[in-house]
Amino acid sequence: MSTIIDRAIRMWQPRILVTDRIRANELRDAAAGRCRVQFRIARWSESSEDIGGFRRLALDGGLSIDDSSRALLTYSVGAARVRANAGGDLLRL
Repeated sequence: MSTIIDRAIRMWQPRILVTDRIRANELRDAAAGRCRVQFRIARWSESSEDIGGFRRLALDGGLSIDDSSRALLTYSVGAARVRANAGGDLLRL
């Protein structure tokens, strides 16, 4: 995982990385003080928000995918189902 984090930090220079508590220590070690790491409990609502945000980013054209990850990412985005409920919240199906 540190290779992915190293590349992400080098390419995009994020101010913060957000992760579930399951990978918290691994991500904190990989970031090694180069950017802030925030942990959160991953619930359905956060997952839906993440999927919706990722799709918006991809549609804006600002997302570049390494060839070695393209097939997995294409499958993952294609398999995810997100819709808005009557209250306007995103729900993962």
